[in-house]
Amino acid sequence: MRALVIAAALVATPFAAQAQPNPSFAAAPAGEYAIDPSHTSVLFRLSYNGLAMYTGRFTGIEGALTVNPTTPTASRVSIAIDAASVDTGHRDAQGGRSFDEKIAKDALGAATTPKITFVSTSLTQSTPTTGQMTGNLTLNGVTRPATFDVTFSGGQPMRFAGGRYGMGFSAKAKIKRSDFGVEDWLPSVGDDTEIIVESVFVQKAAS
Repeated sequence: MRALVIAAALVATPFAAQAQPNPSFAAAPAGEYAIDPSHTSVLFRLSYNGLAMYTGRFTGIEGALTVNPTTPTASRVSIAIDAASVDTGHRDAQGGRSFDEKIAKDALGAATTPKITFVSTSLTQSTPTTGQMTGNLTLNGVTRPATFDVTFSGGQPMRFAGGRYGMGFSAKAKIKRSDFGVEDWLPSVGDDTEIIVESVFVQKAAS
């Protein structure tokens, strides 16, 4: 029993000792950051027959962030998502992902445009921790502008990254999937689509 208590304490200690995030964007080191895929979620929600908001996610995510702490609006971000990594959680009778594969192929254009991308073009600041980021969203081979409401959650040196600085963000946007040529199952499945992002970016190691 004593061994179990010691083991539990050793596991819990790194998390308990982690400092609280600094809410000041100006405290972040300037430079290049990379997305932490193990602590990032990209979700989508849309109406199913007006009965429920159907939710799915993507699991293959890459991204880069250029941080300008003295002029936050000069910071830039780019994201690339593997369109074939869509995951609705639904499995067929054999335990396969045929439903996800159909969505990736027919609705997301994964066969011809493997990546869904977002590249920011401008950022406006509303408060010290919130703002609106506009950029070019490419989905199903179609590129259109999209605007995300962004919240900065704070930053801190990351123990798992050898003390390199990490920054957390939440972002939300609404798009019409028909604007990107995705019209499968309309109108039973809604056109208006909410995109929800929870992400951590970690300072790149010095080369």
